[in-house]
Amino acid sequence: GEVLRIDAGSQSVEQIAVDMLTEKDVHVTFQLLELAPATTEDDSTLQHDWRSRKVGHTIFKTRGRLILPVNP
Repeated sequence: GEVLRIDAGSQSVEQIAVDMLTEKDVHVTFQLLELAPATTEDDSTLQHDWRSRKVGHTIFKTRGRLILPVNP
């Protein structure tokens, strides 16, 4: 998904250490993304086979401890 906001207590933060995600006052707001085959409209050079796109317009907010960071 795409992270839209990270809240630590009453403050919104740009980033947070992974080990801080387990704190009870950390929440992450995100939107789901999916992979889709790229077309010539997406990439006229045809360098990329895949692209990401949003899944609907639903935004989720959850506790940080439920987030599993992935290094793309």
